[in-house]
Parts: sequence; structure tokens; C-alpha cells
Amino acid sequence: QRHLRGEHCGVLVEVESAELGSEALCAMQDNVLGEVNAAGVVLETLPTSNVRIPAYRDLSEHHVFRWLGLTGEPLDNRLTVCVGSDDTGIFASSLRNEYAALFSVLTRHHVRSSEEAIEIVRSLNQTGFAFRFRPLAGAPPRRL
Repeated sequence: QRHLRGEHCGVLVEVESAELGSEALCAMQDNVLGEVNAAGVVLETLPTSNVRIPAYRDLSEHHVFRWLGLTGEPLDNRLTVCVGSDDTGIFASSLRNEYAALFSVLTRHHVRSSEEAIEIVRSLNQTGFAFRFRPLAGAPPRRL
């Protein structure tokens, strides 16, 4: 908590990421992920659109695999993650396709058995179902 007591508390400081090593960046990201978890926030990831915008060369590089603890530096703060499908008209994908693509990468690139990959995808799907937007019980339908 030392950093919260200083005179610069609450002041944003911009630092070029090239000035920091990947270990420092991973540690900072892990810290932020802990804050996200503590706030009860569920992160939705949109794999196909992230690859197509080109944040990644291919899906095997996607950050969801790090969030799931399958690649990269180990995380102390595991996230609650769900998968979404970005604008289907633009990215030509559906939620079913997103899960199928993740399954393919899990079995081909991350060397998971079909059973393990199915369980990972099932868990992501269950999280999405649990945290989906839904009307309040007994609320009348909204008219636009």
C-alpha cells in the first residue's frame, strides 16, 4: 500500500512500454486483473474480431489463453472470463464459431485433449450464461 500514500497518489503517469521489460508489464497486468476480480467484473473476450482487427497474427496468440492460465507468465489473479461474438455482420462469426475456433486452438496449438478442450469451452459458456444480460424478474417488457 506504500504507493497509495505518496504525494502522487491518483496521478496518472504515462510510460512507454518499451521502457519496461515484459516481466514488469506482466506483473502490472496481473495487478490490474486482481483489481478487476476484486470489483466482481467479468471480462468478455471477442476472439475473432481481435484477430481480424489485427491485434494478433492468429488465434493461438490471443490473450484469452493467458487469462485461462495456458500460456505466458503465470497469473496470480485468474479472471472470470466469458466469450462473445462481435458484430456478426462485420466479422462473419457467431458465438458457436467462436467456441469452435477456441476448441481448435486448444487441441492443435495448446495440446489439450478433446475432453479437456470441451471442458474449457463448456466452462467459458457456463460463465457467459451465468453473467448474461437478462431482464429483471417480473419487469414489464420495455418499449422503444
